[in-house]
Amino acid sequence: MLVFGIHCHQPIGNFDYVFEEAYEKAYKPFIDFFYEHEDFKLSAHFSGILFEWFLKNKKDFMNKLADMVQRNQLEIIGGGYYEPILASISKEDRILQIEKLNKFCENTLGKSPKGIWLTERIWDTSVLQTIIELSMDYIIIDDYHIVSAGYPFEEGFYFTEDEGKKVNLVPIDKRLRYKIPFDEPKNVVDFIKSQKTSIIIDDGEKFGIWPYTYKTVYEERWLERFYELLKQENIETKTISEALKDAHKKLVYPASVSYEEMGHWALNYKDAIAYQEAKEQCKRFETFIKGGIWKNFFTKYQESNYMHKRMLEVSKKSSKKRKSSKKDYILKAQCNDAYWHGIFGGIYFPHLRREIWNNIIKADFENGSHEIVKEDIDFDGELEVKLKDKDFIVVVSEKGIIKELSKKEVGNLNVCLSRYKEFYHFISENKDQNEGKTIHELKKDISKYKDLITYDDKPRFFSYDSIDWDLVDVKENAITFQKENNKKIIRIEEGKFTLEYNLKDEINVDINLGIHSISLDPYDIDSNHISFEAFEIGKINIDFSKNQKLKVYPIKTVSQSEKDFDVITQGICISFLAGGELSVEMSC
Repeated sequence: MLVFGIHCHQPIGNFDYVFEEAYEKAYKPFIDFFYEHEDFKLSAHFSGILFEWFLKNKKDFMNKLADMVQRNQLEIIGGGYYEPILASISKEDRILQIEKLNKFCENTLGKSPKGIWLTERIWDTSVLQTIIELSMDYIIIDDYHIVSAGYPFEEGFYFTEDEGKKVNLVPIDKRLRYKIPFDEPKNVVDFIKSQKTSIIIDDGEKFGIWPYTYKTVYEERWLERFYELLKQENIETKTISEALKDAHKKLVYPASVSYEEMGHWALNYKDAIAYQEAKEQCKRFETFIKGGIWKNFFTKYQESNYMHKRMLEVSKKSSKKRKSSKKDYILKAQCNDAYWHGIFGGIYFPHLRREIWNNIIKADFENGSHEIVKEDIDFDGELEVKLKDKDFIVVVSEKGIIKELSKKEVGNLNVCLSRYKEFYHFISENKDQNEGKTIHELKKDISKYKDLITYDDKPRFFSYDSIDWDLVDVKENAITFQKENNKKIIRIEEGKFTLEYNLKDEINVDINLGIHSISLDPYDIDSNHISFEAFEIGKINIDFSKNQKLKVYPIKTVSQSEKDFDVITQGICISFLAGGELSVEMSC
């Protein structure tokens, strides 16, 4: 018996042409094929983001999905509407996310989902009770969750319990993940024949949008040949719920992991290299060699941590209002992709981070227009001060680092990312003979990018200077810092942000702007004014009370993607030496 399914998702804020290409090359031809082969049972999860795009742009596609659901050929799998990592958000938000997708499916496709697609299969016991409370019947996990907990993996279904309440577990077979659609259909079918129950639910994008797969799956008829061989061998296909109905299930308590590859990506670069070497040297014991957990990304990338903790802060304050709000800003800000990085761009894509921030800022202003907060907002062990008026939000550490400057109708002015060391910067591979491999096996050559790689020694927050300041005063529109005979005041008023210095010593100041669409080479300018115009934030003006020798340069990163490496402008830095009395005024 074969339980076959797909998971389809595009991040909130992704470009429309990406949605269109994924639809034309993967989602549409895949569903079209099985729509014409009613005897093949399958299961599918689509994020609410995709469903909304289909409804707006591809209504015929939604009608086909509804037809397949109504004729019991297709089972829709639930999950978080905006594809959040359920373990990274509050219980209240988990319930809202899951119920929103359930209601959408019931209203649009005619049936409410019975099971949960666990985003990135991030298992955590904190999520289990929520899912049980919502009376969901099953959760999709990986075989790795089982072997990592010390159990020998056997094909088929499992269940677990929390406080005596049960839920079924549907483990994806990693061997099939790597075989479909990359191995010859006959080899895949022979493997399926060797098992009593085979389970594969994997990315729908691998059926046409991953490198080389459109040619394999459709032009070379992989999907059609696979289907024909299954019929010839009389291999029965079932939806998940059909297969669970009469299946024998074994009790397990899964480990708090994801799929195996995620554990590798979540490690810092040195540990990731060591992990890879250990796996290669100890094949026999690789089951016992574990990587990190998904939440490690919050310690790996400070920008991810800050964005996540701001989202949690706003979510906590806006929970009562959000229940009646149709805007769902904070739920949208929980879309997972921009918080981490693996084989896809993730956090390295500025447009994804900006969309998360846009929703955080909208939700924050929806809570009210004036606020003073003194707390450790980002859980770094130090106090932050947050000021908000009708136009701006500014968040400053107790040592004077401006971590955020956001404007109501513009968003975060510092959607910037530091240049981090990544394990793949230190590994050179041969790119030959990549066709027919999964995105996890594709070889990439970093050598031609070596001259572009550089690293930062501190996060690229909005503004740093070279003094370790002491916080001395907080007012409604101003924060004052002092160090010996040096003074700094940060103000927000009358639609402007002002940075005022009265300095005994000359200090270096950096301002990092989240501008990604302007291509520029480093340059120096002696001026009391500088401005930029970019589609992300419109026009921004910076005025100095006296001429400054400004060094302006782009912040560029080299990051891996499913195809190769990407060189991405993460922002623009304006660096200068400040001395004496100086006022820096910004408007946008």
